[in-house]
Amino acid sequence: MKNFISIALFLFIAFDISANNKFVKPDLVIVKLTNFQNNVGNKKIYFDIEVRNASSVPAFLSAAGISIQTFLSQTAGNNTSNPAGGLVMPGSAGATIPAGQSKVFKNVWYSYGNDPWDKFAYMIVHIDHNNSVAESDETNNKRIARIGPDLSLEVSGVTHSIETNSQTGVVFKEYKFTCTVKNVSEWTAVLDENHKLTIQSYRVSTCTGASVGGAGGRLVGQNLTQILPGETVVFENQSANQPPKATTKIRVELLYAIDSNLANNKSCIEN
Repeated sequence: MKNFISIALFLFIAFDISANNKFVKPDLVIVKLTNFQNNVGNKKIYFDIEVRNASSVPAFLSAAGISIQTFLSQTAGNNTSNPAGGLVMPGSAGATIPAGQSKVFKNVWYSYGNDPWDKFAYMIVHIDHNNSVAESDETNNKRIARIGPDLSLEVSGVTHSIETNSQTGVVFKEYKFTCTVKNVSEWTAVLDENHKLTIQSYRVSTCTGASVGGAGGRLVGQNLTQILPGETVVFENQSANQPPKATTKIRVELLYAIDSNLANNKSCIEN
């Protein structure tokens, strides 16, 4: 009798697990977007997508592949009012993403058409836009990424002295410093006539406050054509000045027309 009960219980549990598994569905999530490349000739941005199946069952993609839809936005919010086209992801036709594992799809792209590619700061990617894969969660299929290079600024080696203009006789306090610029994004920062680098200095009461006057500036990097992702460029012998008795601080800013992140391109020099 005990053996009969044990067998019956085992069969019931096995049936229950099997029945429940019928209702488990895949769950596709975009882990990250990387390797961005701008092809100006055909007005397309190419990138790679890493997709993870966050479910306990495999995701079997259809023979037709899985679609994505891209959108462009000027803010980091979920703004889908500017569609940038959709396509079937290369390499997705008939693919399988095992449970709990990821797969990278390369050379995915969107077209920015007649809009300047640097008009929008963010890209939104919606995977499985047409719901060809029945998922347990259809609300987590989007990922937002910055588009465009991100150049950071660090100021070091600051010295100052009282100087006199040899032509006008004006006395001023001069600051000398070194600027280190690093491309901290996945995007190449192109330098040309339309995309120049400028080191600009301002007099400020507080480091985050409004400018109370200019303190000098100059173009830099004229001999460069690009700053690659992860690359660092050093500009020595930069300078700023203000009246010798001024109590204001000096804020140094890196100006680049298509910088996608303006939060890390400033540095403050105490008086």
